[in-house]
Amino acid sequence: MEYLGSMKRPQTNSRYRAKLHVNLKGDVPLHFAGEVKAPMVRLLVQFNGTFRSVCKLLLPRSDLSFAIVPYSEENRYAYRLSTLGPGEIEKKIRCESRDFASVPKMSFHASGRVHLSVGSDRVGAVDIPRLTDWRGEHIATVDIDDLSLLPVHTRELKRAGDTLDQPIRFADDIKAGRFVFCVNAKEPTFSQPCLLVFEVSDGSGNIGLYMGIAPKHQPLRSSTGITVLGGWNPGGCEPSHEVNLLALRTI
Repeated sequence: MEYLGSMKRPQTNSRYRAKLHVNLKGDVPLHFAGEVKAPMVRLLVQFNGTFRSVCKLLLPRSDLSFAIVPYSEENRYAYRLSTLGPGEIEKKIRCESRDFASVPKMSFHASGRVHLSVGSDRVGAVDIPRLTDWRGEHIATVDIDDLSLLPVHTRELKRAGDTLDQPIRFADDIKAGRFVFCVNAKEPTFSQPCLLVFEVSDGSGNIGLYMGIAPKHQPLRSSTGITVLGGWNPGGCEPSHEVNLLALRTI
């Protein structure tokens, strides 16, 4: 386990815009919901009448790289880099606790690398295909142990500017869930039925990346955190291959 320091970076203007298409019911076609520049998208769940914070999605700014930042009320995180053997993709990942100097994020770089970032520090690098080579495969998961224990989002929802709040409703009888992230650099088709689709384009309107998010329910767990998983190669998930997996967990 390594300690990550903190360093603020200067803000830069984004050369990308993202159009959001949604289909929150799952039984109708996607429809255009809005466009934002250099968006920070806050993904929320609507659970038992309240909005609850899950993670921030930092969409591309200067290239197609993006990042995921899980919420933690106490700003405590842990991480682990694991190599899973054939048949171990469902193995439980145990992360050691660690206080970070500031909030870490899991960064997915256009050049084909996943790592954790805190300011200028990097840790846990894993190679993946270049983002332009992806054709709808599953690239990351945000796993929620218990929806009822997520931080409550009390601020007014933002629907314009450089920040977008996007709630996703889970039925009241659903106690735990996850968001599956898929990317496609060619067309908006994915290996999962995605209810949210971001269409990322540059200032000239050229499409650079489609990102889909598929919300799914799962059994309630005894643990109480959020885990971001990423780093596996979509061609390396066959039973005969090892899988490199990076995990960032709130504690």
